Amino acid sequence: MRSKQITLKEYLRGPILDRNHLPLTDNSRSYALYGLPFEILRNHEGKSWDKELVFKGIASVLAKQAKGIDEDLVVSNLYNAMEKGKPIVRVAEDLNDDDINKINSLNLTGLVIAPLINRYKDDSLCTHLIGYVKGGEEVQGVAGIEKQYDHVLSDNTISPKLVSINDARGRPIQDLMFKIRSDLNSNQGSVVLTIDKRIQNIVEEAINPKVKKGVVVVMDIASKEIMA
Repeated sequence: MRSKQITLKEYLRGPILDRNHLPLTDNSRSYALYGLPFEILRNHEGKSWDKELVFKGIASVLAKQAKGIDEDLVVSNLYNAMEKGKPIVRVAEDLNDDDINKINSLNLTGLVIAPLINRYKDDSLCTHLIGYVKGGEEVQGVAGIEKQYDHVLSDNTISPKLVSINDARGRPIQDLMFKIRSDLNSNQGSVVLTIDKRIQNIVEEAINPKVKKGVVVVMDIASKEIMA
């Protein structure tokens, strides 16, 4: 038996933490839809079918039920995963509760909804300090702490994973599918700032609605550490 897995994180990077080890990144969770292309196709064995048409049929049903589903993207992701021999692929993200309920009610073979850890929230704190990354095959920090300590944050292998156990033919074993596993003994590169998340939150809540342009700095005058 062989296990196949997909990372349940938006980016495979270490977290950025405040001085009390409270997370400034990787603290937002949404839900994503994952597909097993070979399991979907196996469900159509013995029938007269075209692989791409099978995926289009699945995608069409999903798109009609859930507003957060891009039909063309689902087909593309499933087909490309099949071509590359990938057993699991993420086909949709940021599903709302209504989407989740409707998709689950369909009971479609080869599809599973699982939590996805997002690196940033829309209302994240000190975004100007944290910076951001560029995605793609090679994720890399391009601004702020993400860039300055990219070599540390990219040295990370810890993340929850969606795992399917396959037989010798590469087919998922039904009773062993869709397990979520976390690697506990892996190395993780993280960055701890002198920022105090609680103070930073107070500052941002006070200044954002009232000050169009300006700077606020909160410093520990004894240690010279920047708190916010």
